[in-house]
Amino acid sequence: MRKDFVQHARPLAVFFVGALALPLAFSLLARTDKDGAGYVGTVFGFLAIGAPMLFGQWFVGQEKTKGTFRLLRSLPISGTGIIMTKFLGSTLLCLPLINLALLLEPLVCQVFGLRVPQPAAALVVWTNLAACFLVAISIALFTMLDARMATQVILWSMCILALCTSLAGKYLQGPRVEAIAGRAVSSLLDLRVVAISGIVLAGVATAAAWVAALLFERKEWSQLEEG
Repeated sequence: MRKDFVQHARPLAVFFVGALALPLAFSLLARTDKDGAGYVGTVFGFLAIGAPMLFGQWFVGQEKTKGTFRLLRSLPISGTGIIMTKFLGSTLLCLPLINLALLLEPLVCQVFGLRVPQPAAALVVWTNLAACFLVAISIALFTMLDARMATQVILWSMCILALCTSLAGKYLQGPRVEAIAGRAVSSLLDLRVVAISGIVLAGVATAAAWVAALLFERKEWSQLEEG
């Protein structure tokens, strides 16, 4: 984990600055963002969706590209330990940054007179859960596939999700649909639903990372690097 942090120290520092500055700039420029939905959405897209893919590429994809996975496998460390450590390291980078952006940054901005709405606690929890889940999926994809294929799978999945969201917003309109959507949002903000979903997502994330680690254990030396 320390090796990964030191190796990518500069890009991580640039990413951290951008991750804190971009949502703030969006919120200050979008004067209609009175409820903080745009701010939370920017943080979610940048840190809960973008960061996991980026860390998977840096911590796993580049290991394959450079051929350093072979070096790691020669050390007295199990393959499961290597992949689970990368999953843990990526999570430890994502979660503090998300909570800093969603909880502390709005408070600091309000002290200096900048109006950045404080997001609801349930939205903060859901963003953290989504980040944990997507970190595991990203690490698993970059472990099981080559870096180019894993990147394409993630990007196409994001495009399909964005398209489905756009189509749903365009065609699923009307009082009945809005009422159903309102009930769905209310249920997502319920603490019991958040707790149960958190347990399920944490279990799925851990299982995905563990499966990727087991598959990494079975890889031959020739499969630990990419041409």
